[in-house]
Amino acid sequence: MEARNENGFNLLLTTTSKSTQDQDSLSNVDQNDETYYICYATNTVGTGQSQQTYVDVIGSPPEISIQSNSYSVLLGQTVTFVCTISANPNATSVQWYKVINGVQSSLASNAGKYNTPTVSSPNLVINSAAQSDTGYYVCTATNIVGTGTSSQTYLTVTGSIPTLVIGSDYYPVNYGNTATIECNVDATPKATSISWQKIQNGVSSPVDISGRYQGAVPYVQVLSNYYSVEIGLTVTLQCTVTSNPSHTNVTWNKIVNGQQTNIGSNSRYSGGSTNTPSLTISNAVDSDEGYYICTAVNAVGEGQSSQTYLDVIGNVPSVTVGQGYNVVLGNSITMTCTVFATPSTTIVQWNRITNNVHVAINVASNPTKYSGASVSTPSLTISNCVEGDEGYYTCQATNSVGTAAGK
Repeated sequence: MEARNENGFNLLLTTTSKSTQDQDSLSNVDQNDETYYICYATNTVGTGQSQQTYVDVIGSPPEISIQSNSYSVLLGQTVTFVCTISANPNATSVQWYKVINGVQSSLASNAGKYNTPTVSSPNLVINSAAQSDTGYYVCTATNIVGTGTSSQTYLTVTGSIPTLVIGSDYYPVNYGNTATIECNVDATPKATSISWQKIQNGVSSPVDISGRYQGAVPYVQVLSNYYSVEIGLTVTLQCTVTSNPSHTNVTWNKIVNGQQTNIGSNSRYSGGSTNTPSLTISNAVDSDEGYYICTAVNAVGEGQSSQTYLDVIGNVPSVTVGQGYNVVLGNSITMTCTVFATPSTTIVQWNRITNNVHVAINVASNPTKYSGASVSTPSLTISNCVEGDEGYYTCQATNSVGTAAGK
């Protein structure tokens, strides 16, 4: 027996001959094998041929995207590069590289400096950012088909020692009155402490910020410039406040159209108080995504943190199905359905389209006929096929965001 594709070329197939059935298989299938096939058999009477069947080769190297083409981090702080991978077949490994003089260079193994990206958690985290971390980065992922590479993203590390300017070199004040000596601080990263020294007879001595001396506005810091959460889950934006005198109020603002807007009261929010300045958002929704600022107030004035970005991750599932199947009467057929979903899929359902009406296939009520069609095994297997099984089918998947279908 021989098989030919639609262009008439002979195919090298592994063949098992039986008195009633011949089976052919393609080994080590790749994209070049995707086409129509016809089976031919010859005996002493002549040559017969089958109807066409189509081999749909599903799979390609992973597709990788980085959320932003640029990131910025303060010296000594932490930055997270967000990487999203779409792969069929599934990715087996993830690797990040820094691009140096146009060449991809593996990041040195340093558990304290970098996290270890994985297929399930491909983001790259750089701790204690240094000026040497500035540059271009790419994310790569590999499956059995090949390796995919993201576009480049650029990291800028900013920061230097604080710059201080006294408002005037001379302040007159009447005996018994109050004097305010103005000090302007320009610091990136933000100053973590401010102190004064008094110079008398050429000798410097620290000024105790208590009693007759007032302190400074609160120092407010968010612990990361990026947070992420899946739709429907809970996230805490960490905020710390250092204040002398003690702070009396803490609020959170969201940047809306370039303006700071108080987040107000919401049953999904907790924290954001003098005792618990961090903000916890429950049951996250798309509208929670954006930039946030933590603010604290004391008797001297108001202090604000730098911005932190909350990324709410999630979309309806991505569903891919095979495009055509042929099966011999009485045999079984498996129609593939591949689902990628964040948040995770909760329901998989197959439907048959009859007269433009989608009719649900109830696997549980007919387990001898159908199997699969579940979250763990989304493909559908039909046993003992009959002519009545012929037609169009769709696979649909549902998560907490919504439902999507492939057909």
